[in-house]
Amino acid sequence: MTKPIFRNCDDIGPSELASFPVWVYCHLTDYDEPWYEDVDDEAYRAWTDDSPIGNDTVAIVAASFRTHAGILLQGFIETWGDSTGNPVLDLKPTIFDADGHRIALWHGATYQFGTDHLDDCIARFERLLGGSMPDHFPVRVEVKANVFGDALTDSLPGFASFSGPGETTVINGG
Repeated sequence: MTKPIFRNCDDIGPSELASFPVWVYCHLTDYDEPWYEDVDDEAYRAWTDDSPIGNDTVAIVAASFRTHAGILLQGFIETWGDSTGNPVLDLKPTIFDADGHRIALWHGATYQFGTDHLDDCIARFERLLGGSMPDHFPVRVEVKANVFGDALTDSLPGFASFSGPGETTVINGG
């Protein structure tokens, strides 16, 4: 058996996703595998199987993003299971800038942790694309067929975060 390829979640970038478009979260997927004790709770494993991952598999999956203005970008989504009806929360989309740095559209509990990272991502998004957010949202996300068994497409209304317990705010400049 060939030893799997592992990466920390922060080390999965454009080149890793070009080589392996799916990375599964080891600590929820690999309980019965011999390497389980050797990886930490930030480890993802390159998915080399030809079969689709399950809808309940926690994974980082390569995705393409097309802005409302028609600009095509690359990045990834993170799958975490149950649907909330909010595609930004459900998919936790992240876009790569020209240097491979991440621009996250989902920002968690900003009411607890502040908005500095969110504000930085919005500014980098606008610099990358030119113009302002209303020029670029909604953004269409697409994941290739056979990752989940079927292609996944959805419309992302903007950046989002929890603005309070159970309250989600979408920021799209509109």
